Amino acid sequence: MREIYRARDREVTRMERTPLSIPSRCPYAFGMTSAMRQHSLFCRVARSVASYTHQSLLRILYANVQQSTVGPAMKTQLFALYYKASASFWLLPAAFSVAALLIAPLMLRLDEVVAVKSVVEQYGGPRLTVDGSRQILSTISGAMITVSSLILSMTLVALTMVAQQLGPRVIQMFLADSVAKITLGTFLASFIFSMLTLGATGTGANGDFVPLLTTYTSVALALAAFGLMIHFIHHIATSIQADVVVTRLGDDLNAAIENERNRGDECRKWLSDDEIADERNILSAHQKEITAARSGYVEAIDEGEMLNAAKDSDAQITLLCRPGHFVLSGHVIASVSGQNRDVAKDLPDHIQSAIAIGSTRTRLQQVEFELNAMVEVALRALSPGINDPFTAMTCIDRLSDALSRLAQYEKLNRALYDGTGTPRVLFYPTPFSHYMDTAFHPIRQYGASDTGVLLQLLTALEALCVSAHNEGHRRSISQHANLVLQSAETSKLVRSDVSKVRSRVLDIQKRVLELGEGGEQ
Repeated sequence: MREIYRARDREVTRMERTPLSIPSRCPYAFGMTSAMRQHSLFCRVARSVASYTHQSLLRILYANVQQSTVGPAMKTQLFALYYKASASFWLLPAAFSVAALLIAPLMLRLDEVVAVKSVVEQYGGPRLTVDGSRQILSTISGAMITVSSLILSMTLVALTMVAQQLGPRVIQMFLADSVAKITLGTFLASFIFSMLTLGATGTGANGDFVPLLTTYTSVALALAAFGLMIHFIHHIATSIQADVVVTRLGDDLNAAIENERNRGDECRKWLSDDEIADERNILSAHQKEITAARSGYVEAIDEGEMLNAAKDSDAQITLLCRPGHFVLSGHVIASVSGQNRDVAKDLPDHIQSAIAIGSTRTRLQQVEFELNAMVEVALRALSPGINDPFTAMTCIDRLSDALSRLAQYEKLNRALYDGTGTPRVLFYPTPFSHYMDTAFHPIRQYGASDTGVLLQLLTALEALCVSAHNEGHRRSISQHANLVLQSAETSKLVRSDVSKVRSRVLDIQKRVLELGEGGEQ
């Protein structure tokens, strides 16, 4: 399951490098004022600190799961829980609150040991009385808890707007964003820190103890929190824009494709449809079907555990599901074949424990989730309530970019081999036509009455012709072009628009034929 952490690591690194603020993305950013430059610098520093903190916490959590001595079933569930925690909203605020609970007593103890008051009086620093310190700390505490509720309200409003206009799948992308988490965590930590300091102020033998260093730290935390709040408001205002969301979804989709292809395992090979059919059931003397122990969505598959189990039993495992599939209890999720009659004696338990099944789909180990998230944004944009075809066209552009990356790979079926070259685990096949159907069928069906959307689909198909390296890819492009023409002819479009669509389809068919003849030569 190391690929789970590597995928999350790439995602955090990509989010850290992706500029989201308007000044950094603006083509005339060289003309910004000095204040705008300072704000942009602060935004970059805040994002870097947030990403580094979040990544460090996830690294610790992953290491504890990896080093645990629990069984394979529990470890697979722990990895799924690790990913859910990485995309949850509570991890960073809870960590910041615990840090404040631990650091505040240490700071108060340091105030007791070190004569801070004498140092301040010697160098003419600001002096505080017991009443003055209490007033400052009580003001900070009240402001921190008030603004914390404001941040929660703003976040909920933003998530509600995103879910209504862009789809619920986009929510997971926003929950993985660390800006809101780091801002809320800073306010909660400042509140807890100030309350603990306030409780210790005025104690001591004479009741005159003033924790100067801790009070000054509370003031610094409050200033940092309000600076983060300004950045948070700016971040929310820019990140909920449709173009920004589509761009981030496109980046996530491309990152998922690259992560799927670049898992540097020596035992992993990519096969064509014909090759995976030849490899199937090589050890077919005895076969047994493995059923799901519960109903739900497949969240993750522990490939290492499955490969080890197949090697130990001298068997071959053929998976009949992939992450994102909904399986029913008692339905077949894998088949096992081998030469030994007792090949499936212990394998069912290992296979069931290596497949994590949960209640919802996740972004873990699946390109199709990111693909569906982009398609859902396009469908919401085409709905009568929103009626934003330009956002749908932007989604089509991003989908064509991702599909062109997939089209560069002629082999899309995965298999795991042992050291002797024997295929041990064959994964559920995902041909290029499946990704094409997932991306373009829903948009074509919902946008059949919009000429601009249909022409944009044809533009994407024409661009994909350049990346089509085999007959299967070209056949899928030709079929989708014909479907677009059928949709235009059966919808209520004027004749001139239908003629435009027909002309574009004929150009695509001609291009596909030329590529096919060139490939044969």
